[in-house]
Amino acid sequence: MPRSESSRPQQTIGQPVGVVGKSLHTGEVTSLRLLSAKEDSGIRFRRSDLPGTADIPATLDHIVTTDALRRTALACGDADIHTVEHLLASAYACG
Repeated sequence: MPRSESSRPQQTIGQPVGVVGKSLHTGEVTSLRLLSAKEDSGIRFRRSDLPGTADIPATLDHIVTTDALRRTALACGDADIHTVEHLLASAYACG
């Protein structure tokens, strides 16, 4: 998707980073890795625990719920990911 002239320049992270911890709503131990992306690929999530699943783009078209638990969930096919707003807000704030 072409950028508008008023949008910020695209950026990506300089090197991979990961974190392990308890999930906010279920308390299950989970992990995530952040990897740099190719230009114009946008922010995407991938469930590595579900073999063969497609990327889940962080777009309005992929929102499946914003519910009473005050979380945003994205999905693509059978793969979903919850509480993405925390990571996305942090990434935006960091530039």
